[in-house]
Amino acid sequence: MANHYQTLGVDPSAPDEVIRAAYKALAIKFHPDRNRGQTQVSTDRFKEIEQAYFVLSDPARKAAYDAGLAHSRAPRAPSPANGTPAPPKSPDQGLIELVRLVVTVQFSHMYPDADVARARTVLTKEIGRVPVLADLAQRYGAESTNAIAHEILSTRKAEIDDLVERMGHGSPCHLCKGPRKDNDPFYEFSLAKDIKKKWGGALAMLAVNVVTVPLGVVVGPRGPGLQATLARCRLVMCSSCANRHKNFFGVVHVTQAECSRHPAWNRLIDAGYNRYFDRVKTSQFK
Repeated sequence: MANHYQTLGVDPSAPDEVIRAAYKALAIKFHPDRNRGQTQVSTDRFKEIEQAYFVLSDPARKAAYDAGLAHSRAPRAPSPANGTPAPPKSPDQGLIELVRLVVTVQFSHMYPDADVARARTVLTKEIGRVPVLADLAQRYGAESTNAIAHEILSTRKAEIDDLVERMGHGSPCHLCKGPRKDNDPFYEFSLAKDIKKKWGGALAMLAVNVVTVPLGVVVGPRGPGLQATLARCRLVMCSSCANRHKNFFGVVHVTQAECSRHPAWNRLIDAGYNRYFDRVKTSQFK
């Protein structure tokens, strides 16, 4: 099963620009809206691409993932006859990675199918079977195992909750609070933090590359003169509100004040995402 680098078709040593370009091309190619006849296949593939870029676009997550890959490829001592894994050479990092793999399989509904399949493959290859957390608790101690699992699951749940809230999945209309359908219009905008100017001259306009996708991710794009961390959001609307906000050309447009009614707005502002960029500005990022 492909790892995140293979999913994006890049080398582990590839620079950020190459990873971002590969993600952009694949996201466009496999977007479900472009593959109406193969919706499930394209959706699963798209989820893999999104998850791969979510990990590889962040230095901390990428470093942790690289460490996990290195650990999974490291030579292991033969497993005991009962099939439970032998203690890893590096108890802390080794056990964390082992618990992460088991959690991925045991709580598969919280992870992309590709990650679940990879975890199964690694566990089967390394220890001959797919254990459950109870097996690890018996081998390494319930306190350590459960504490690691709780941290992994808490982090994953927070990531999912963040994505769901920012993208408005299952949410009523953000403007009138009335019911809406999944295919009703929405308006994308971005909030940014950690904006840094990379070279002199006139201040460049910050934006993100817009690829219409069902899930949003926090990314760190680099424009011609700026570097920043962005949180992309969707202001979802019912058809009635969308019609009231269409301009002469039939394009939905809302103001910053209306975007501030997004449920995630205050949370992101408190987290330091205090610069607003509308859809027009975000589309100008190259």
